[in-house]
Amino acid sequence: MDIYDQGFVTPIVDVHVRYLSPALCEETLVVETNYVSSKAAKLIFKYAIYRKSDMSVVAEAETTQLFMTKEGVFEVSVPDFYRE
Repeated sequence: MDIYDQGFVTPIVDVHVRYLSPALCEETLVVETNYVSSKAAKLIFKYAIYRKSDMSVVAEAETTQLFMTKEGVFEVSVPDFYRE
């Protein structure tokens, strides 16, 4: 499924981040992303960011994206292609 080919873009409209531990520029981080199901016309993702060396959680986050037509109009109902 390509959202853009279906006539939509999905801008991020809300971001929440909870910083739990500092990370240094030279450290490698692992980002785990999980999709959160919603009946509304939006995409919700939750993230856990780990320090690779010890897999300790550095941050937790959540983003919300809304469906918007290429013309810039927000879609209030779930697009047909997304229900499938």
